[in-house]
Amino acid sequence: MGEIKPAYCPYPPSGQTATDIFQGHWKSAFPSNCGIGAGHARNFEDPRVLWTDEYLEGLRGHSVLELGPFEAYNTWQFSQLGCHPIVAVEGNNINYLKCLIVKEVLGINATFLHGDMGEFLNKTSSHFDLCWACGVLYHQTNPLSLMHAISKRCDAVFLWTHFFDECIALRPEQYPHFDAAGNTAREWDGYRCNHYYRSYRLSDDQVPILFSGGNDSYAYWLTKDDILSYLGKLGFRRILIRGINMKHNAGPTMSLLASRDGSAS
Repeated sequence: MGEIKPAYCPYPPSGQTATDIFQGHWKSAFPSNCGIGAGHARNFEDPRVLWTDEYLEGLRGHSVLELGPFEAYNTWQFSQLGCHPIVAVEGNNINYLKCLIVKEVLGINATFLHGDMGEFLNKTSSHFDLCWACGVLYHQTNPLSLMHAISKRCDAVFLWTHFFDECIALRPEQYPHFDAAGNTAREWDGYRCNHYYRSYRLSDDQVPILFSGGNDSYAYWLTKDDILSYLGKLGFRRILIRGINMKHNAGPTMSLLASRDGSAS
């Protein structure tokens, strides 16, 4: 992909001219009815949002905190469902600018913030009905800390995350980013468990423009059982597992909806 350089636009202003600032650097295809060319992934049709809306018996009027919106596709879905307020925190500078473009082009009723999601959670006084945390837990160097911070500010959380399983250790040729020498047992908030080291194998000058990883050069993964156990310790008594995929090429995945008031039952 080519380098993004300063340029003036000779065409009348439109959603397409705004989107073309990052031409060739979009992963998501915009909603089909808006007539804008971008990426190819049908992320604006994400069924996980509609599933959550159904199991929480309608999200209209509910407040949502979205962590790592990437290209704002789930944010748009929440806006379409009538959620309010919506706050989305994005740590990647390119992704943040993309989110602002999507907000203007599609008229999303949301606030996008640029910065570290953990720092936001630790410093905000706001409370949210739902935390949307898809694709973020397995990018953390302290995943227990992030879950703990979410529990302090949100009544429910939807998680989509990779998790560590012994199948990863048994197939190092398939999962070369894991290094058992970096594994460690760590404790947070009175909960102690193993943390499994995964490197991004990238230097600062190698980070691609479509990178959707974490702030550091590595992350720690947790096991499925430890994720579920710690959510329970945090007071999320009702946990509904939407799905588990042991065949994802990057490692096993799990999606779930956890709530403390029983609305996810």
